[in-house]
Amino acid sequence: MKGVKRNCFILLLWLFLPLTSLQAYKIGDSVDTTIVQSLQLESGKIAVISFFASWCNTCRHEIPQLIKVYTLLHNEHIDFIGVDVDKDITKGKAFQSALMIPFRVVDDTDHRLITQFDPVGIPAIYILKGSKIRHIITGGVEKLDSELHQRITAIQ
Repeated sequence: MKGVKRNCFILLLWLFLPLTSLQAYKIGDSVDTTIVQSLQLESGKIAVISFFASWCNTCRHEIPQLIKVYTLLHNEHIDFIGVDVDKDITKGKAFQSALMIPFRVVDDTDHRLITQFDPVGIPAIYILKGSKIRHIITGGVEKLDSELHQRITAIQ
């Protein structure tokens, strides 16, 4: 009987553990050094990392607002990085071109980066200072440009 209870506990743990997102980055976490290197994050610099995809209608709406904030704030102290999670790079590149994204975009076709961040959904924006996550914005945000501008200027 003891072995049955133990096996049931292990089965329940195995079933529900993925729901806890133990690996997801949270505010205050420092990202792994492999992410710092692959995204070329600089110490002391603010990085705005935006995860998006061509199939995401909310992303299509929010990227122009992100570009607006980029136009106002990008400088030697703030870096904007897009992470396109399209599996089909042709669709991803066409989407990036259609929206005329002016900042650097990393194509994450193998989902290596998004798996490490593990957001609850996309669009997802992470604001970092150096390698430390200061803010996370996920899902559709009505006035993303205002919220993003406010959060970035608060940590400058």
